[in-house]
Amino acid sequence: MDITLPDNTLAVMVKRGNNFFVPKGNTILKLKDKLLVISDNEEELKKAYEALGIKDYSIEKN
Repeated sequence: MDITLPDNTLAVMVKRGNNFFVPKGNTILKLKDKLLVISDNEEELKKAYEALGIKDYSIEKN
């Protein structure tokens, strides 16, 4: 709930170790968690990553 993401952007899955789960509003992200985020606006998503200090990410397009 505390992460600001662009419109039409969803955090859909967290990988923690060997486990995967769908984040909820009360999910607390931990160091080394990987977050799967989907969006229809690549440029706004990159800006959001920048604002959050995230430098290690990959983008795949369909």
